Amino acid sequence: ADFTYEQTIQFTGAATDSDSDAISAWHWDFGDGNTSDVQNPTHQYPTGGTFTVTLTVTDARGVTGTATKTITVEGPPNVAPTVGFTWTPTAPASGATVTFTSTVTDPDQPAGTAFTYAWNFGDAATSTVANPTHVFAANQSYTVTLTVTDAQSGTGVASHVVAVGNTLPVVNTLTSSPASPATGDTVTFTATATDADPEDDIGYFTWDFGDGTVQTGSATTAGGGTASHTYAAPGTYTVTVTAADTRDAVSAGKIAEVTVTGPDKVVVIVYPNPASTQATIQYVLPDGATNPVLRVYRLDGKLVFETELAEGASTYAWDLVGDNDEGVANGLYFCVVTATDDGGKTIRSEIFRLLVSR
Repeated sequence: ADFTYEQTIQFTGAATDSDSDAISAWHWDFGDGNTSDVQNPTHQYPTGGTFTVTLTVTDARGVTGTATKTITVEGPPNVAPTVGFTWTPTAPASGATVTFTSTVTDPDQPAGTAFTYAWNFGDAATSTVANPTHVFAANQSYTVTLTVTDAQSGTGVASHVVAVGNTLPVVNTLTSSPASPATGDTVTFTATATDADPEDDIGYFTWDFGDGTVQTGSATTAGGGTASHTYAAPGTYTVTVTAADTRDAVSAGKIAEVTVTGPDKVVVIVYPNPASTQATIQYVLPDGATNPVLRVYRLDGKLVFETELAEGASTYAWDLVGDNDEGVANGLYFCVVTATDDGGKTIRSEIFRLLVSR
């Protein structure tokens, strides 16, 4: 390749006129839909490819001349496809027709270009269509694998166990404690499940806490499971739990609502942790609290950063630059948010430990 997608290319225009007329206009067509009307433009080709660049010049009497050049630009590295699939029924009987549905995302797959699909159903049968059907002959578990190849030979793979002839487990109970948590409290969820197949046990539970957080945890020998979660903001959340047996048959979801009230103290969560370029400080104040201030300290107690925050539940993006306008050094820092409650007293959050690592 002449260039790479990361390079800014300098184009230089030159022209002569046999009857000494002045050049009055320059026009570049870069071959990717972009143009320029300066003599010496710069241009970048972010997707790479082969392009025909055309320069057209016009003299003072309106006569034009044209030159072309073909350049090759190396594109960015290929992003492999992200692959997933589902199937119905989720717990098929032997001899039943199972319908598989694939999902593929690929940010750099050219529009209109098809993927290549390769299914292995775990019983020596295969398929090359996007959404095949299949019949399993025996009551057993099969590992089904889908491999998808994109236009640049990048591959993505997804595998799931399909339990044929397996009865779905059932989630019987879902409870939470405390029943009326406040923001920042640790809420413990408990579920129980059973499975009608005598050879199956409950293997694990998957918890969706209703705020975008999902957690998976192993079951106990009695078919129960627990999970803990802290909500960063008040509201009513729909919690859903499913149970999977030891052959990976997944139950229907059991749903419960949890209403989280506002905090009785300042609540602070910082992420990502460790942080390398920026840390997001998420904070919630008690009702009526005002004047929130963020302070960040070094391990030796020296204050390195201080700023006023907006009132109410919000976030603040810290760029890891201290009050001296220099990036803070790698290491452990203490983050604290203080505020004034509705009685005029100063309140503060618990100390949050943030690791800066670049």
